[in-house]
Amino acid sequence: MPVLRFYRKEETGEGRVIRRITQLFTDVTIITELCYNVELDGERMLYEIAMSFPSYSVSLLEEPTLKPVNGSRLVEIGPRLNFSTACAGLSQVTRVELSRRHLIKERNNGVLKDGEMERLICCLYDSMTECVYSQPITSFAVDIQSQEVFEVDILGKGRAALEKANDELGLAFDSWDLDYYTELFQKVKRNPTSVECFDLAQSNSEHSHEQKDTLFSLIMGTQHHSNQNNVIKFCDNSSGIKGMELECMYPTNPAQASPYKSQHASRHIIFTAETHNFPTGVAPFSGATTGTGGRIRDVQSAGKGGHVIAGTAGYCFGNLHIPGFVLPWEEDGWEYPSSFAPPLQVAIEASDGASEYGNKFGEPVLGFALSFGMRLVNGERRKWIKPIMFSGGLGSIGDQHVKKELAAPGMEVVKIGGPVYRIGVGGGAASSVQVQGDNSSARDLGAVQRGDAEMEQKMNQALRACLEREEGNPICSIHDQGAGGNGNVLKELSEPAGAVIYSKFKRGDPTLSVLELWGAEYQESNALLLRPSDRSFLERVCQREKCPVDFVDKITGDGKIVLVDDLSLERVLRLPAVASKRYLTNKVQHSLLSTCIVIYDFFIVEYCSGMQLVGQKKVAGSLVISVYAVCPDITATVTPDLDNPDGKGVLLYVPGSSGKYRLGGSALAQCYGQLGDCSPDLDQLDKLSACFNTTQILIQGQSLINLQLGWKHTVAIDGMSHVFPHSSLSVMEALFSEELGLVLEVCERNASSVCQRYTDAGLLCHRIGRTSGFGPDARVIVSVCGQEVLNEHLPTLRAIWESTSFQLERLQANPLCVQEEEEGLASRTQPYIKLTFDPSQTPIIKELSSGKACVAVMREEGSNGDREIAASLFMAGFEVWDVTMQDLCSGSTTLDPFRAVVFVGGFRYADVLGSAKGWAATVTFNPKAREEFDRFRNRDDTLSLGVCNGCQLMALLGWVGEREDGGSDVTLTHNKSGRFESRFVSVGILPSPAIMLKGMEGSALGIWFAHGEDLMQFRSPEAQKKLIDGSLAPLRYLDDSGTPTEIYPMNPNGSAQGVAGICSADGRHLAMMPHPERAVLGWQWAWAPQHLRGSLEASLWLSMFRNAAVWCQSS
Repeated sequence: MPVLRFYRKEETGEGRVIRRITQLFTDVTIITELCYNVELDGERMLYEIAMSFPSYSVSLLEEPTLKPVNGSRLVEIGPRLNFSTACAGLSQVTRVELSRRHLIKERNNGVLKDGEMERLICCLYDSMTECVYSQPITSFAVDIQSQEVFEVDILGKGRAALEKANDELGLAFDSWDLDYYTELFQKVKRNPTSVECFDLAQSNSEHSHEQKDTLFSLIMGTQHHSNQNNVIKFCDNSSGIKGMELECMYPTNPAQASPYKSQHASRHIIFTAETHNFPTGVAPFSGATTGTGGRIRDVQSAGKGGHVIAGTAGYCFGNLHIPGFVLPWEEDGWEYPSSFAPPLQVAIEASDGASEYGNKFGEPVLGFALSFGMRLVNGERRKWIKPIMFSGGLGSIGDQHVKKELAAPGMEVVKIGGPVYRIGVGGGAASSVQVQGDNSSARDLGAVQRGDAEMEQKMNQALRACLEREEGNPICSIHDQGAGGNGNVLKELSEPAGAVIYSKFKRGDPTLSVLELWGAEYQESNALLLRPSDRSFLERVCQREKCPVDFVDKITGDGKIVLVDDLSLERVLRLPAVASKRYLTNKVQHSLLSTCIVIYDFFIVEYCSGMQLVGQKKVAGSLVISVYAVCPDITATVTPDLDNPDGKGVLLYVPGSSGKYRLGGSALAQCYGQLGDCSPDLDQLDKLSACFNTTQILIQGQSLINLQLGWKHTVAIDGMSHVFPHSSLSVMEALFSEELGLVLEVCERNASSVCQRYTDAGLLCHRIGRTSGFGPDARVIVSVCGQEVLNEHLPTLRAIWESTSFQLERLQANPLCVQEEEEGLASRTQPYIKLTFDPSQTPIIKELSSGKACVAVMREEGSNGDREIAASLFMAGFEVWDVTMQDLCSGSTTLDPFRAVVFVGGFRYADVLGSAKGWAATVTFNPKAREEFDRFRNRDDTLSLGVCNGCQLMALLGWVGEREDGGSDVTLTHNKSGRFESRFVSVGILPSPAIMLKGMEGSALGIWFAHGEDLMQFRSPEAQKKLIDGSLAPLRYLDDSGTPTEIYPMNPNGSAQGVAGICSADGRHLAMMPHPERAVLGWQWAWAPQHLRGSLEASLWLSMFRNAAVWCQSS
């Protein structure tokens, strides 16, 4: 089929990549337009495509606007055609691929040096999944031949044959491996195939195999002396500790639309951690996305299946060398391997990758970053060349799901998740090669994986359905796919029983060879075992969740893993001598004379997970400690911000090492190019235990206002006086030592009793200062040994502390927005919060009773946050149902029983066409779905709420901002900052007809904002005025004075007049971008005024959901 091309201007202006490139190549400007390459099935789809691109600032064109003139160069970059990207959600569009056309101009008659233009173009794309289009594409057909399987002639040529294969396939065999495998195959008297050699390389790489050496035995030995609270240890790519009985919400039938129910469940806490260093070094964005994705699959694959909760990410890289931002300790002139990204690129793109994956999957990700690079006294270079990308994941697991079942004959072998691509081929072996080795850049790029968070989210929904099945979890065993691909995961899953595996996997690339099919570490894929009787359930669930599933064969029990390549059979069956003779028999009588016939939540226990990376290379040793615990009351917390209670806050210091202020390994030493001789240490373990226990008692008794860990506690906030007690201390020791300890803020009336508590526990506790106010006039005053050494405005110090971060922000967001935030910090006070109603009048409803109104939580592929919405509605008094778009499109479910529907957030169809446009197209062009939506909307006893992506959907459908012709005056586009924003902001509630906001008018509440396309655009100034004057914009972003604002980041998207949400004229339909479901409980707020903390079981936003329930029950 032909490919049609449609063009539009890039809405976000300068993208992050373009901004970074123009800072590196200062003599050029780059203008970009988007090109949609569309393969249609039917002429009527031209109208459908046009409907999918509504925007009042740009329009879809059939002719390009960019053309090369006066020596400029036009470059078009798009996906490799053998790599099909995410689905657009349009039923009659067989394929759509987005390319970008860049017009590169030399500025002020500047001339690029030889080779610079090519280097610039290479910076514009990911060479693994994208390429330069030398001419406009006219077809998606590709002319690539898959690589044949071949034998390695060890019997004939000995080790030399294996050495040749080792070099050609990048197997990373060392001399011992070559000798061992040569002898092995000579002993069994046969030659291995190229697929077998590749499989052995991945399974024997550092990444894939585990050896119980002395170090591992020492680690396991710690269990003999620690709390015996493990439920999973030293297995399953995870760890687990005992949890407790919880009240959980599940759909009654996860294979179809059904109501949620609440029931008790025994849940344990699991934690997993891994590094993704090599892929992140080669391709930082993709390496970090798949590091996060792979770790999520580790959580999913614990026991018989785990639930994902939250993630951590850590990055270690060399000195940044930010252009125009010179730091004196960063030495110039050091080289990096050509295939490895420099530290600045790693710092920005790796964090972008992990964050974007978490955003799209629907998982919060927190993290840290370290930079180190130094030339030692002996001239040695010490730094992270291959960076560290650490990923940790917290989850939960049902008590009945902790232990996997062993593979047994007859069990089905299943692959669930995304199709096979030529990505991540040989990643395990490649990561075992030294940085200084001879790995080629092409092979390195081939070994890097690429992530698809939406596919992982769909797979997660399908796996969650299995775990929540009322009749019991059908999964007998589950393993995540990692390095080594199918060749590794299917062997893990099938041992020790063995299986015959057929190569009938879904392929995203038709040109894959058998080696790539077996060894590619394509992402978003898990392997399962289940009994044949449960196959139909899994098929129904995967169809509902739009998640691919392959049943690749069964467990045999003979202890062998056999891969059957069905392509050989296909070739033989197609040979004319063997193939069907229908072409002969169907044209001649064969029945003449009748002589012939033609004949597929929580106890307090703690757990520590450690990962140590220390080797023979010249790099700083790294130790990451991840600690997690079951907590009886997560609302009993203290935070590391100063509150100045009653205007008389007192600062206390509890040292962990009495009288020692060692500077070795400190940030101070690093900034001066030194390491030091004596570093801080935990000298007295009993004091740490006493300090922890005493602090827990004080927190429980609400004696502490806030707490900050003692190391690197040199950042001053909100004006304080720091007085250190030791007369012999130097200024450097007092302020920059990173000894263990705590800094506490307490009320004046509690200071003496808190000090006495620590003293009674055998600890020292010093009064070191006081807090004296906050705001732009606050000062920080520090004295050491009675001598004042610092007296400075707080905004000045904070600006220095923030400066490196803002420099990095300029490389990944709109520089004007960054400047606006940086300048605004100097005058910020605190978020504006105001109540005009009593939230205690909205209690949490914990029991489901009869007679409640039914609400449908509507989700589509790529949705996330549906459980948070469901919980909010449940607590407000609804009977909550889980409904998917597939349920409506298939006709298996109708909206007739529901009084309300909530459209949840997420990234539908990966937002290929823009936010919610694929979802809107499904509603508009699927007859059954459109009929259901129209009938529901036209009833006068219904209401709806759209949050995030759901808000964008309601605007596209015209449910809010409606015109007389049925269209919408409102559309949403990319944030002014040009990136995804995650903020806790203040939103004001104005008078309006919105039913859900009744009684809340005049209030200003804190709320979470997490979006990339939230900027509200209006069809015209008249349309905007009509909406504002009609009181149809009831939610506004507020500044610190409580005034609607367009100032970033208090208004994170730049919407005119601070508009954050709009409603219909009759008040029944409300669309808002911020997330009220993430702030319905008091402890979910990032910040609240002191007088509100601890007094809000249910937060103020629950009243909004309760208003909806009351209206539905009474109207």
